[in-house]
Amino acid sequence: MADRVADCVGGSDLIKDCGVCCEEEEEIYTIAVLNVSCKYNKTRDKRPKVILAYYYFFYVFYKMMQASASRRGAPTKAAAVMGWLEIMTVICLWSYFMAITKLNLVPELPLNPYTISLVGIVVYLKYYYLFRKDDWKKYVRLFNCFPSEKRGRYNWIVFFLVILLIVNFASSYLLLSNTDFSL
Repeated sequence: MADRVADCVGGSDLIKDCGVCCEEEEEIYTIAVLNVSCKYNKTRDKRPKVILAYYYFFYVFYKMMQASASRRGAPTKAAAVMGWLEIMTVICLWSYFMAITKLNLVPELPLNPYTISLVGIVVYLKYYYLFRKDDWKKYVRLFNCFPSEKRGRYNWIVFFLVILLIVNFASSYLLLSNTDFSL
């Protein structure tokens, strides 16, 4: 029980005791934030599940960066990986659009206003959703409270989605390279 509580609070010395960390039957997860214990009730949460899934993606990449040799800047590195995946998704959709419509919309310069605006939008969204009020810390604590079976299941879902994104990216460029734009 004590190690579950330590896992819940991330081993922080600032927090004395957060009680029972995870109660699966009630679906209530206790989060301890700076000596203040609050409850997170999944059924009363007004955030869409898409937002929680977005934060879970961040959590998985954050934990991967924490496990690496250099822990410094783990939140920024995790946000960069997520930004890379988002940009890859937009490029995939753009490639599929060009292949279906047979319009050559590839800009001549790599650093054109479209590319700069896409990167700017992704950076702004990362700042707004993750770093503006340090929301990522709250969600890391929340997802640390999840039972290991649930985290394992969600980690596999994230893994397969990332593999699907990479395969989709490769197939969109393969489709784009086989498209004849000479109409």
